[in-house]
Amino acid sequence: MVAWNQDHNEHLVFLRFSLDIVARPNIVLCDGNARSNGTRFFVFKTLEDLAQLDPSAINTVKYAHDAELKRRKQAEILVPDFLPLTEALDIMVFSESTRTQVLAIIRRFGIAKTVYVRPGLYFTTQGPTSGT
Repeated sequence: MVAWNQDHNEHLVFLRFSLDIVARPNIVLCDGNARSNGTRFFVFKTLEDLAQLDPSAINTVKYAHDAELKRRKQAEILVPDFLPLTEALDIMVFSESTRTQVLAIIRRFGIAKTVYVRPGLYFTTQGPTSGT
């Protein structure tokens, strides 16, 4: 999704949650991208279920020419219904201007989170801009 939307990096944010969210009821793990053929889905029950994921694929940075590796890299944890922003550990954004906007929004709702500028998390052919 991030690669597909790279022209909109200023409008994309990453929310980082603790892996403890798997302890919530009805969490579903996917061993790859949920939209991909061949991806298996299973309800998380024990930590051993994490063995269904491929950590080397998830952590790889070179996968564009390997469809199966790309599918496994995009393994997902699906949380039904709702995951409150207040439970996020922190937020990552593409630029300082986006950081300023996100901080203003979350403060307006009384939410205190650290917002980091991390352009390296985004696909791009150029660096962040100074404005949006």
